[in-house]
Amino acid sequence: PGLEALKKLANIRKGAFLGGRDIAFKLAPRLNAPGRIDDPDLTLKLLLERDPLRAKVYAEKIEALNRRRREIADGIMKDALERTRALYGERPRTGIVIDGEGYHPGVLGIIASRLADRFGVPAIVLGYEEGIAIGSGRRAGAFNIHGALLDCAEYLIGFGGHEAAVGVRLEPSRVDAFREAFAARSESLGTAPSPPLDVDIEVGGAFELPTVEELGALEPLGEANVSPIFALPAIVEEAKPVGEGGAHLKLRLKVGRRYISGFAANYSEAPPEPGASIRAVGELGRNTFYGRDQLEVSIERLISDP
Repeated sequence: PGLEALKKLANIRKGAFLGGRDIAFKLAPRLNAPGRIDDPDLTLKLLLERDPLRAKVYAEKIEALNRRRREIADGIMKDALERTRALYGERPRTGIVIDGEGYHPGVLGIIASRLADRFGVPAIVLGYEEGIAIGSGRRAGAFNIHGALLDCAEYLIGFGGHEAAVGVRLEPSRVDAFREAFAARSESLGTAPSPPLDVDIEVGGAFELPTVEELGALEPLGEANVSPIFALPAIVEEAKPVGEGGAHLKLRLKVGRRYISGFAANYSEAPPEPGASIRAVGELGRNTFYGRDQLEVSIERLISDP
C-alpha cells in the first residue's frame, strides 16, 4: 500500500511499467527525503504499513518533505553556482571544492552531483557542523574521486566512499589548502579530450528505432546491466535551451518516420537549426508525458552531419 500511494503522488500510473529511471528519478528521491532532512523512520513506516489509509498519510508526509528537500537544494545550488563562478570562472577546468555556511548536510551530495553534471568536473561540497567542515563529493566521467582523496589525505580528518562518491571531514582552516590540492590532483581534466563513446547500436538500415515496449525488455538497467548507447541519424524539428541560464538543450527529432524528444545536459554549443541533419548519440529511455509513454534520447554527443 505504501509504494502504491507514493507511486500515485509521483504520477506513476497504476499498472504502468516501472523501469529503472522511474525508481532512480521518481521513487528513490522521495524515499530518501525523510532521511535527508527529517526522520528516516517515516520511510520505514510507509514501507511496512498494511493499511492503505495510513499508508496514504505517510506518503503525503514524505511528498511534503520531498518538496521541502527540493526547495533547500535549489537554494543551496543557486549559492553554490555563484561561488563556483567566483572561484573557478564560467567553465572550471579542474575539480571544484565549494563551501558555505548554512548548507544543509542532508543535500550536500545532491549539490555535488548537480555541479559535477553541470560542469563536467568532480565536485565536493562542504557545510559546517559543530566546528568541522563536512561534505560530500561526486565524480565526473571516469575520474576516481576516492583515489584523488588518497593523494589529499594530509588535509583531511577523515574520508570514505568509492570511485564515484565520497564523504569528507576536515578542519575549516584547511579548506583553502584542500581546495588547491584537489584542483592540482585533477588539473588535467580541462584539457583532456572527451573519452571515446562506444556505440552499441547504429539505428538505420537493418535496425529500426525500438518501441517503448522493446526497450523495457532490457530492464532492469544499472551498474551491472548498463543501458546501450544508440547512434541516431535525425532531422532537427526544434531545439531550444532550457534550465537555469539555458544550460541544457531540449530537442524534437525526426528519426526515420518517427518523432522522439531529445535532451542534452550541459550543452554549451550553439543549438542546431531546424531542418539540420545530426547524429544524436546517447541512451534511449522512456519519458511519460501527459500519461503517454514516449521515447527520449539522453544525448551524450551531438554531431552535425555535413
